[in-house]
Amino acid sequence: MGCGASTAAPPPAVPIPPDSPPVTLTMEKDEGESSGLTLFMGPYGFLRVYSIKPDSHFAGLIEPGDELIEVNGAGFSGEDAEKVADTILSLRGTLEIYGRFKKPPPKEK
Repeated sequence: MGCGASTAAPPPAVPIPPDSPPVTLTMEKDEGESSGLTLFMGPYGFLRVYSIKPDSHFAGLIEPGDELIEVNGAGFSGEDAEKVADTILSLRGTLEIYGRFKKPPPKEK
């Protein structure tokens, strides 16, 4: 299974710092290849990360509760988490996730 959707209770809310600007994270993937993310629809229709597999390309960058704003330029606010998970799973090539994360990637020097 690749990217999934969850109907279980969401993880406890850990606030994203208000000064965390949205950033884009990328990975190259084949169609059907897992991103290692499980998603859920959070409060106010925002797509959130439910869990992340330890071997995911995004491990250490994305945490449960982080907010996904766009996937490859498409916004998903208010969309069904399972539909978004299927979209991510079917992607081939560059996967770009634009969102607000509690652990933003290190700044390039």
